[in-house]
Amino acid sequence: MSTEKLRAMANEMSAAAPSMEATRTATIIATHSVNEFVKQEGFTSVVNSVAESTTGFFVTFLNVNKPKNEQATNIWFTLNASKDLADGLLIEKGFFDNYQVVEMEYSDGEKRTKLALKGSGRYNDINDIL
Repeated sequence: MSTEKLRAMANEMSAAAPSMEATRTATIIATHSVNEFVKQEGFTSVVNSVAESTTGFFVTFLNVNKPKNEQATNIWFTLNASKDLADGLLIEKGFFDNYQVVEMEYSDGEKRTKLALKGSGRYNDINDIL
């Protein structure tokens, strides 16, 4: 392939790719305790340690009552909640006590569910402080 064609392809790809400089803002749609979320989604177990990928830390929840290809759900930690995590950190009783599940919608319409530290947003759940 000629250099000109390669340059043209590279230009097309960079024009089509979203700008990394564009910042997205998120609006919190709902918050749940981890316990509420697990019951609501019907999860039956959780992988026993935190995992890390190139995009951050996550936990895998499982629902063995779903079809095989739908059983696992990865829930990512927010950046703030990730500060004290490490790949392979064991998930033991009480691990989720300081976290809440946050459903967010970004300015571009994308919706995500993440694990956030309790009280890390602008408001605290009244049940967490009373």
